[in-house]
This record gives sequence, structure tokens and C-alpha cells, in this order.
Amino acid sequence: MLGYHSSFECHFKIDDPCKRGLAVDPEKLLDIASNLVEAGRLEEARIAYDSAIRLDPCNWHGFLGRARVNVSLNSISDAISDYGRVTAIDNDNSEAYLALGRLLEDKEEFKQAVAAYRQVIKLCPNSKPAYFRRAFCYERIEQYSLAVQDYKSIVSLDHADALAYRRCGRALGLRGDLREAATCFDNAIALSANNASDYFHRGLINQQLGLIVEAIADYSDCLSRDSTNQKALLNRGNSYLKSGQLTESLADYDALISHNPRHIKAHFNRASCCVKLGRIEEALIEYRFVLDSDCGEQLKGRAQAQLNKLGD
Repeated sequence: MLGYHSSFECHFKIDDPCKRGLAVDPEKLLDIASNLVEAGRLEEARIAYDSAIRLDPCNWHGFLGRARVNVSLNSISDAISDYGRVTAIDNDNSEAYLALGRLLEDKEEFKQAVAAYRQVIKLCPNSKPAYFRRAFCYERIEQYSLAVQDYKSIVSLDHADALAYRRCGRALGLRGDLREAATCFDNAIALSANNASDYFHRGLINQQLGLIVEAIADYSDCLSRDSTNQKALLNRGNSYLKSGQLTESLADYDALISHNPRHIKAHFNRASCCVKLGRIEEALIEYRFVLDSDCGEQLKGRAQAQLNKLGD
């Protein structure tokens, strides 16, 4: 049972009761709107909230309710406006600031979203969701140092948050702090040992640091958990190639090509491996494949140079 009379329901479907001259208490309208939301009648609920707001424009509950309805109806700009009105009336409404930040994120207005999350953190200093969302926004606008600070704040609140270590490691890697990034992935792996992505990213960092043996081990751990990870196959193949483990390198390129026959970098690197193994005819076939592909001109130029070098 909805909490209003059926006669009012009939009128409400047709028109705004304020426009019809009906004397309605704004709190009653908020109750009606809430019931309509529960019944899935969102357009009617929005009309009820419109009426309540018109009668009492200083009651932030009306704007908050209408904002939620607007989100459900995909009226995002209207929802953003309503959440803004909530925060203008009630400066301490952390829920509204958090919701506002998420909507601004969806519109890729990251700097404005950061400002909203800043208010949440000011009101709720231990809000992990606000730190996470703000850090994500900082990453999107390439302010990696600020993102790292937020991820470290999360870790200080919860030392067992593997996701925070993971995200912090990625931000540190993008900032160029490779050794600290590797430590973050160490912590993430210690807390969540089955996440293939953590091994991949630590492997990538170790590869950049020139720690090829460690990188190969990390890529192998990644592939043991995600056997079709194409980036891990390519990078392990490249690491094997750099360390002179040509048979293992060729096997990774073959596995990658079996998953993705059009993976041009795998074909090009496989050709390099074949040259080192003395399998020149195979190398020529691979370089020709690259040359006939739709890859960039730079890689095509490198393939042509190798063909010329091999006398093709």
C-alpha cells in the first residue's frame, strides 16, 4: 500500500498539485515522492519532488530525492544541479558531495570532481571511497603525485587494502618511482596472491629496472593465473629474447600468435628470434607479414630494413 489516497493519486498522475491549487504539505509530498520511487514510478516521483521544492525551496531533502530520481532517469545534468543545490543548503552533506563527484567523473569533469571529493574528505577524514575516487581523478588528469598521496592515506587507514597498494603502485610507476612502485606491488601480492595483474605490473617494473630474471618470474606467475594474457606473453618473450633464451622466447611468441594471429609486434619479434636461431626463411616470412600489415610506418620501415639486411 502506498501512503496516499487513491483520489490524489489520480490527480497526481495528470498534473502538478501545486498548479491545480491543491493545498499540500511539502513533507507529505516528500513522503508521496518516496513511495512513488519505491513503486518504480519515477516520472511521477519527480513531479512530486518538483512540487515539494516549489513549496519549500530551502528543504534539501527535496533536492536530494529529485537528484536520485534524475540519476535513475539518466537526467545527469539535472542531477548534478540538484546535488549542487543540496550542498548549497547543507554544507555538511557528505553524501551529496560524494554523489556529485561520481556524476562529475562520469562526465569527465575531473577537476570539479576532485573539488567535490575534497569536501567529503574534509567532512569525513576517514572516507576511503572519497580518497579512492579523488585519487582516480588525479590519475586521469595526470597528477600522479597527488594520487599517490591519496592512496597512501587509504593504506594508513587500512594496512590490508590490497587495491590501494595496487593503485598506488601503478601511480608510482607512471610517476617514474619504479622501486617504490615495486614495493607497493609486493604488498598487494602479499595480501592478494592470486591477482594476475599485480604480477604483470611488477614484472613490467622489473623489466624497466633491467631485472630480467625477476621480470620473467613475474610474467610466469601472471601467466599461471591468466594463461592468455597477451601482454605478459609478449613481455616474457621479449625478456627471454634479451637474455638469450631463444627457444623459450620463440615459444611465447608462438603462443601469442595462436591467440592473436594479427599481433604484429609478436610477428616482428618472432622474426628477430628466428634470425638469432638461424631460421632465416621463417624470419623472412615474418618480416614480409609485418610489411604487408596495416601497422605503423615506423615498424614497417624496421621490417624493410631487416629484409634488406637479409638480402631479400
